[in-house]
Amino acid sequence: SRFSTWMVLKRYSELHTLYEDLKRNVPDAAAGVDFPPKRIFGSLDDGVVKERRQRLEALRSALN
Repeated sequence: SRFSTWMVLKRYSELHTLYEDLKRNVPDAAAGVDFPPKRIFGSLDDGVVKERRQRLEALRSALN
């Protein structure tokens, strides 16, 4: 198949650290893609999860 699905099981903080490292070491790689904000309350709300997934997918796409 042309498309594949990946499931990444990492904590938010681990992904955020990776994002910050990319911005510092390869600034163009993450240009124009904002990391989803951390939420103290409601972080498992369907809308929050959907937004976070969309932003992380946009970041992944920017890195390809």
